[in-house]
Amino acid sequence: MKLIETIMLRSTKEIPGTLIKDLIRNLHLEGKADYPLEVKIYRNFPLKMDLNIQLLWESDVEPAGESSLGRRIHHIIKDYGLVCHSVWIEEVFDLEYGKIN
Repeated sequence: MKLIETIMLRSTKEIPGTLIKDLIRNLHLEGKADYPLEVKIYRNFPLKMDLNIQLLWESDVEPAGESSLGRRIHHIIKDYGLVCHSVWIEEVFDLEYGKIN
């Protein structure tokens, strides 16, 4: 199953542009966390103070909660403002048969 871990930050101050990219790169190189299939970082337009980080994972079992990488990112950015951290499981709706796979 595919999972998306979302870490959203609402800040009252500007966030350094390389903060998250450097954090993820350093954590991966240190080998301290599993690395997701994909990492996407979005900034709210035109507000440069809102940030949305998405970690795409693939797993055979339902997650027990946030990943260690996600928790570390949350810990680093919490000083910049309000953080909402959640994990979403992909559900695919089959239009022909009307059920979720």
